[in-house]
Amino acid sequence: LLCLLLGLPSFAAEGWTTYSEPFPVHSAIPYRDGLILATDGGIRVMLKFVDKAYASADGLGGARFYTVIKDGEDVYAVSEYGVIAKLVANGDAIVGWEVLNRSFFSNGVRTIPDACVIVGNIMVVPFENRIGFFDIEKKLSVLTIDHIANISLMAQSPKAVAVHEDTLFVSTGKSVYARKMNWSNLSGDIRLIDPASWTQIPVQKEVNSFALKGNTLEMQ
Repeated sequence: LLCLLLGLPSFAAEGWTTYSEPFPVHSAIPYRDGLILATDGGIRVMLKFVDKAYASADGLGGARFYTVIKDGEDVYAVSEYGVIAKLVANGDAIVGWEVLNRSFFSNGVRTIPDACVIVGNIMVVPFENRIGFFDIEKKLSVLTIDHIANISLMAQSPKAVAVHEDTLFVSTGKSVYARKMNWSNLSGDIRLIDPASWTQIPVQKEVNSFALKGNTLEMQ
């Protein structure tokens, strides 16, 4: 987040004291000439001539948001309990947010902050005890899994996920698991629910995040 703030134009340097409200900030992305933040007080859009916080009263379906993620020109936000919303813009004007999905909310399980990834039309949403797959285009949940390889995600919570080429990587901290995915037809992947279709990758240290450098996926 600090790197993002330092990379902003000079107009943002005058607003240091306002970046923490609402707070805390769980996720941030650069957008146009500013930032979009996912916070405990909702989604804050901070541009050169716009500074607005969107919350439950604006139709977001939740106050606490844990992830904001950009896919091309599209921006999505994921709440504490998995409500998924999309930023609606009309040219340069920010119209608001459209809620795409509320089905995860009824589970009452928190998402992992700043951990979602998007591949094609599929958003991978890690929760504290499961992983959800959501079709952005169809606005539908494809599947939710709670076991991978020889573990239960209810016992070992996902810490981070990453995608490299056609493979999805999931870290539980001390272990990393991988699976080749049929991203273009995930709903037709009948083995996705099968824990045996996942492979455990031996690691020498605790893995809490991933970084893609060139064509290499590094575990951190």
